[in-house]
Amino acid sequence: MRAFGGILAAGVLVVSTLPSHAADFHYSSLIGRWKVQGVKVAGNGVQALVNNDPQYMGAVVEFDAGKIIWVQGTKAKPIDPNTDNCNAAPKLTPADRNDPDAGYKVKGGYNILCGSQGWGPGAVVLPVQPDVVSLYWYDNGILSLKRESVAGTGSGSGSASAPAQVATAGRAAAAGATNCANAATQADMNECADKAFKKSDADLNAVYQQIEQRLKDNADTKKRLVAAQRAWVAFRDAECTFSASGASGGSIYPMVYSMCLDRVTQARVRSLEAYLSCGEGDTSCPVPTAN
Repeated sequence: MRAFGGILAAGVLVVSTLPSHAADFHYSSLIGRWKVQGVKVAGNGVQALVNNDPQYMGAVVEFDAGKIIWVQGTKAKPIDPNTDNCNAAPKLTPADRNDPDAGYKVKGGYNILCGSQGWGPGAVVLPVQPDVVSLYWYDNGILSLKRESVAGTGSGSGSASAPAQVATAGRAAAAGATNCANAATQADMNECADKAFKKSDADLNAVYQQIEQRLKDNADTKKRLVAAQRAWVAFRDAECTFSASGASGGSIYPMVYSMCLDRVTQARVRSLEAYLSCGEGDTSCPVPTAN
């Protein structure tokens, strides 16, 4: 199977005509699912790509609080999870300086670090528009990514990098057999807490999508909704990391963390549902009534 990545061109790609750093751009701004809508080849290195190369067009990448996963490759270039994904906590650093961790030097861009090392070829992300970024990737390819959803698991919430998800990985086949009403082992209780959160997460996505639909003709208000949801995702993860810290390192931690995610998510559902019940002409409500 061919790797979804490729060969990093020799040298550093320097782009000097791009905008300066967006002061409010953080990794949390990337949380969600993005689709490749364009490919541009830059530089004089290895020319393994062409503009709008079918190897990448339509591919989908998901940025999560604790990982980066290519969730959809292409027929021409399948995903290689060993080289293309990031399974350590990602973070951003400025890419317009000669930092030792920079793969590309891009004015206004940000290195994407996977733990302490560069992701892929030393990938750099450059904000272009609120829901469009450029990803400097393998073979001097600049991938134009357009946001598909604010969340990895849907449009509303953002898939949590919950330790509960890690703890229950590999047990999906047995999940359906777990009787959560009579969970007896800590592993089962961890799993059931995670399932409860995922149910609330699905409810949140459904409500969020209803609000998005009502705002389809109001682009500015919809952008504010997206910004608010991104901020809420960052708050949720930070709040639950703090809330569960007393159980850190223990077998109960995944359950405590998931219970917090569930509680905070249910509160967000109630908050968004209130916007769907505003009366006609209520100027204090940003969401119009249903047609």
